[in-house]
Amino acid sequence: HIDGEILFEHDLSVTAVSEIVSQAKKAGIYYEIFPFTEERFALIEDQKWMLSMIEGDKPDTVNESEWLSRQEAVDQKLTWQSRIPSNLGYSKMYLFHPDLQVIQNFRSQMEAQSETLKIEVSNSTANNVETMAYRINKGTGILEMCEHFKIDQSETMVIGDSDNDRTMFEVGAITVAMKNAAPHIKSLTEYETSKDNNADGAALFMETHLLS
Repeated sequence: HIDGEILFEHDLSVTAVSEIVSQAKKAGIYYEIFPFTEERFALIEDQKWMLSMIEGDKPDTVNESEWLSRQEAVDQKLTWQSRIPSNLGYSKMYLFHPDLQVIQNFRSQMEAQSETLKIEVSNSTANNVETMAYRINKGTGILEMCEHFKIDQSETMVIGDSDNDRTMFEVGAITVAMKNAAPHIKSLTEYETSKDNNADGAALFMETHLLS
């Protein structure tokens, strides 16, 4: 979307969203559903146990930013609905659990159903799973933007810090990892920022390499 214009949208089917929610509930996985045009939501019937999962002190297995994001979500961003509307398009789902083995098992479960549910499965941290429309990811998004704006792929630069940025690194001409990225992410890129994401690392990199 740019200035209200929809350049392209790729949505998860309502069937896929409903099935993922059903499986998340059975596994005790916290979830957030992201419509294109409405606030993120979860089902009100799951509110009690989902809120209890993120109460109290941060578990040692969860990084600070993700824990704070979940608390911010339930305080300010997440709404609670009685059902999953069939008239909305859904951009993605975010799923979370503090137990690494539990979320890893669920991620594998989702990956095994990527063909049948027509979903793309990724993660931005070890504690989450993200699902989008089938074969749609950050890499395909860059390629679509290049085609729309007539930008040659050789003129692209991508900056990322997570596993869900891998597909960007596969298509970007200049690849940059944030200083706070894990070593296995940094190994995929040509450059690394001098500062992390809490110190304007991406902006400083572009200022140094593109504007000076």
